[in-house]
Amino acid sequence: MRLKKLTCIFLALVLALGGLLGLTASAADVEYEKNCPLIYVVGFMSDPLYKNPGTAQQEVIWPPSNDVILDAVKEVLPTLVTVAVTKDWDKLSDALIPAVNKFFSPVCLNKDGEVDNNTGVIFDYPSREAVLSGRELTFRYDWRLSPLEIASQLNDFIEYVCKVSGSEKVCLKAHSCGGVVTLSYIKLFGRDRLQGVVFDSTAIFGETYTGELLTGKIVLSVDAIRYFLSYVLDGTDYKSLVSAAGELLSRAGVLDFVMNFADELLEGIKPKVIPEVVMPLFCRWPTIWAMCPDEYVDEAYGYVFGEACDSDPADYAKLIAKLKAYDNTVRADRLTLLKDTEEQCRFGVYSAYGYSSVPITPSWYSNGDGVIDAKYTSFGATVAPVGKTLSEDYISTKDTKYISPDKQVDASTCLFPEKTWFINYLKHSSGHDSLDELSDIILYSSEEITVDTLEKYPRFLKFDYKSESVSENKAESSNILVRFFRAILDFFETLKKFFAKIF
Repeated sequence: MRLKKLTCIFLALVLALGGLLGLTASAADVEYEKNCPLIYVVGFMSDPLYKNPGTAQQEVIWPPSNDVILDAVKEVLPTLVTVAVTKDWDKLSDALIPAVNKFFSPVCLNKDGEVDNNTGVIFDYPSREAVLSGRELTFRYDWRLSPLEIASQLNDFIEYVCKVSGSEKVCLKAHSCGGVVTLSYIKLFGRDRLQGVVFDSTAIFGETYTGELLTGKIVLSVDAIRYFLSYVLDGTDYKSLVSAAGELLSRAGVLDFVMNFADELLEGIKPKVIPEVVMPLFCRWPTIWAMCPDEYVDEAYGYVFGEACDSDPADYAKLIAKLKAYDNTVRADRLTLLKDTEEQCRFGVYSAYGYSSVPITPSWYSNGDGVIDAKYTSFGATVAPVGKTLSEDYISTKDTKYISPDKQVDASTCLFPEKTWFINYLKHSSGHDSLDELSDIILYSSEEITVDTLEKYPRFLKFDYKSESVSENKAESSNILVRFFRAILDFFETLKKFFAKIF
């Protein structure tokens, strides 16, 4: 018993000293000391939503359970089969809308953009021991709300962490929508508490598919689906086999037939489904609007609160005021906020590319991480469409050090070309140890870190799913024999894994 008490006292002292004195480490030949807490600001839909959170009656409402999904499918499937022949889109809409509303209604906000059904995320502040441990802390939030509201919650959390740790400052690592929240925090509360910030694949400047969905642009195509499958299956054992099957179906015309029907179906149900399903759900989430690119904003207001409005637009006055509050504060000041943050804090930006976007909008070919366009996550890089390269005429006018080895990216046009790292073939939510290490170096090194500082982490990187690590992105061999035999080896490796799973 006495030994147990002494052990507990010893561990408590270690935790306390770790928090007070910081943790020193060495990586990539750069010494750094973790001298303040690191907070990870999560992205959109990172946490489940609960009804009656924190009570004995709490239940998960998002993501929906398999049973809920199957019930919705069973309810609609018979009508869908009939409509495939009759093409009576009104009949399908009438069957679809109640099923989908039942599916989504628990996570809807009211017309003021507020929660009125006792739903939300569960986020308990970490214990004193956790704060002092030196481990990364996570800030969680209800991702449906206004970024300005969430920023206030982030401020409270930062103040709590500083009070418990005794530190005057923290570092933030923001992912996806977490970048929108972080920039909103900086706008409202300044940088006095910030030692450094890393923006990891953030939606600060938006994402194309959100802009197109908010303006009613919904389409399907064979190419979009094929590229999307490549994104989903990348890193799995089945990519080559499924891609080959998809190619056969495409050549046989099966995919064209399915896509044409799906496109016709979408056009048929849009007049009812958008105002009665899409509008009440997604268009009442202020975070969705914050991730709408500037070039779509005016048209989106006109479409959502005009043509597609499910009631009198005046009913949405309070919601619109919330959206405009973000537009007039953070959206209007993003460039200045980012430039000042880069000048005053340790700073880095990550931008992933190599994958197409969500396959239900016209701009599915926008090159990014499968969710957000690289031109936005990089704050302005010039990026070729997915599957293509920048033209030789364009490249000839540029400093080649800014052109990626695969000729897909020109980093010179982004806001911070010397502090932006580009990672090829990294999916949107695929964090890993390599980038965690780079973040620590950027945030805690005594020297300013740029893309030229670290041999291990140059400007252009490539993610490898086999090793789950990044390495320098180098140009592929132009030797046709080398490329041929590499493809053969990859194919047989896939077959080997496939048969190993079967037998």
